Amino acid sequence: MKDDRQLLRKLKKRDPNALNDTFKQYRVWLLMVAAATIPDVDVSDKAHIAKAKKMVEDFFIECWEQQLFKHVDVPLRTFLFRAFTERCRKQHALHPVIP
Repeated sequence: MKDDRQLLRKLKKRDPNALNDTFKQYRVWLLMVAAATIPDVDVSDKAHIAKAKKMVEDFFIECWEQQLFKHVDVPLRTFLFRAFTERCRKQHALHPVIP
C-alpha cells in the first residue's frame, strides 16, 4: 500500500503512475462506497457491478482530466470519499435506477 501523502504529491505533479497506483489502491473501496451510497445497486447483479466499476473508472478519469487533485488540501482518502459520494448522489438523482 502506497503512502497517501506521497501519492497525492505525485498526483499534484501529474504523475500518471501515481494515478494508476491510486486507482489500484482505492477502486475496490470506491465500489463499496458506490454500493453504500446508491440505494439501487444490487451487488449480486453483474450489470450493476459493471455500472459501478464504470463509475469508479470515470471518476478517476474526470479527476485526472480536470486536474482535481491539484487543489486537494485534505487527506487523499478523504478527498476520494467526498468527491465520489457526491458524484454517486448526483448520478442517482439523474438516473434513480441503475439499468
